[in-house]
Amino acid sequence: MCSIKARMAAAARPQLRGLLAQSTKVHATSMAVFATVNCLLCSIKARMAAAARPQLRGLLAQSTKVHAIGMAVFATVNVLLFKYFVRDARIKKYEDFYKYV
Repeated sequence: MCSIKARMAAAARPQLRGLLAQSTKVHATSMAVFATVNCLLCSIKARMAAAARPQLRGLLAQSTKVHAIGMAVFATVNVLLFKYFVRDARIKKYEDFYKYV
């Protein structure tokens, strides 16, 4: 009986060594992946820390100034377009009409 157990143990040793070697390779690979992911996360955290904090004071005043300037430019462009394409055309039509009256 002892010889059977010894034979089984001897036969199992190479298999165990192979499994141990495979698990070591898997462990080394998983550790390399973990280190890479950890490095990427650290670089993302560093970039996020370097990003500017949101501006809260004076935000309404700043956005009001920007919108007021935009509104003034938009209104000026529309007035000029109306003048050249509508008003001047009307004045020309009135002048042509009353020229022959």
